[in-house]
Amino acid sequence: MLRKSIVGAALASVATIASAAIVQSSVGQVADGYIKEGDLYRPGNIVKTTTLSNPGQDADTCRALCTANSDCNAYSYVKESASRKPVCHQRMIALPNRGTTRKHGYDTVVSGTKTDWARQLGFTPHANTRVTGATALRSFVSQHDDPFECIDVCKREAGCESSSFVPAQVAGKRSMCVLYDGPGALVSQPGVLSVTSGKSVPARRRQPSSDAPPVLSPPQRTIEIPRKIDPSKLAPAEEKAPKEGGEPDHFPGEMHDPDEA
Repeated sequence: MLRKSIVGAALASVATIASAAIVQSSVGQVADGYIKEGDLYRPGNIVKTTTLSNPGQDADTCRALCTANSDCNAYSYVKESASRKPVCHQRMIALPNRGTTRKHGYDTVVSGTKTDWARQLGFTPHANTRVTGATALRSFVSQHDDPFECIDVCKREAGCESSSFVPAQVAGKRSMCVLYDGPGALVSQPGVLSVTSGKSVPARRRQPSSDAPPVLSPPQRTIEIPRKIDPSKLAPAEEKAPKEGGEPDHFPGEMHDPDEA
């Protein structure tokens, strides 16, 4: 009961959030195949760094460079100061939490991570969606306002099959992660990013509406059951293939760039 009350309090403001606040938030939103992360400066080994010398080159240019590079899974557009040219860091992996920071001291940082990176970790992202109908294992504050922190913790925690990242602009104060024991069902919720594991497929449920037509039960059929069953006419039971071993529950090893020591 205590766990349910904690989670309920964490998401209580989600259903009543004003749309204006949602528009102001970009963290956790999905666009152009990327999960937006705002001014998050993420660690992870850099596969390529490009100095953006031409006028008009910006964060969109950096994202396009990452898209064109099959080895790039995350990017950070970084402008250290107004007097220095911006650079584009293309990263092979997006490491959550450990060293991730928004207090980087740079003039401008814009980051994003490919949604395909979440799939490589075994999760399918669902933008503007929350999980319902599953039991919440626990909720916690996302220390670095990082959507991938929720994914990383869920991957490490036994029994976690889905999670929801509720950014600060939606949660009310600080960003929250909520972990669930199953896929449950997915309902529309602007501003929330949820992920489900590949273990099972969640249902897609519509929000209740007062003017929705009533749900009618399907017509009943009468099935005649024979009094005697001839065993020779029964089909043999199908043998199920043994389950293959699952993926390790640890996050891929961290690789540092020499400049990030």
